[in-house]
Amino acid sequence: MAKPLAKRIKHDFSRYPSTQHIIVGIGQVSHQVTSRLKIMSAGYKVRSIKALEDEKALTVGADFLGESILFLVGGSIVVYEYNAGKEKERRKQEKIKLLAEEDERKFRMVIDGINLRLQKLENSVRNSDDQTK
Repeated sequence: MAKPLAKRIKHDFSRYPSTQHIIVGIGQVSHQVTSRLKIMSAGYKVRSIKALEDEKALTVGADFLGESILFLVGGSIVVYEYNAGKEKERRKQEKIKLLAEEDERKFRMVIDGINLRLQKLENSVRNSDDQTK
């Protein structure tokens, strides 16, 4: 879905003179940065970099725009999935916590019932001891 959208935007932006100027600028900047990085990574000093022809800069800028859209869509999907996974994990932990609290409440009720029965039994034993004396 993202690739056809990127191609469409790239094509539409390249058609109009007002947006062509923007894309040519993007292409020139991309060429400058890419060329500088290549020269510096080879260990040389950058003296000057020739500007691209407008037609070539338009192609480079349009490609950069299309790839940027794909990267943006892909990155958005990754962030969305990460957040969805975190939310799912949070809900799972909340459910586990609620189940543990419910189990603890039931356990307390059982313990309280046992304590009550034990007190009655102790009272019964005391009463029978008092009656036998």
